[in-house]
Amino acid sequence: MVDGAQVGVTPLSASVHRRARSITFSKEGYQTVTAGVPTTFNGWVIGNLVFGGVIGIIIDAVTGNITKINGTISANLPK
Repeated sequence: MVDGAQVGVTPLSASVHRRARSITFSKEGYQTVTAGVPTTFNGWVIGNLVFGGVIGIIIDAVTGNITKINGTISANLPK
């Protein structure tokens, strides 16, 4: 589940929206594991500041472009 909405059944490769905050893994008979979505600073924000000024930063902030999702998420579910 991504932010409480079911995305699929593992094994799964899925694109996650950059505004996603949490991913939950669950299976009957196992403990549920919830993890945060790993994000990093989006370097294009600096370019938007240089070329777009304050308006570029405001647009990035409103659209969520200041961060980007980075990496792979996996979990081991304890019994």
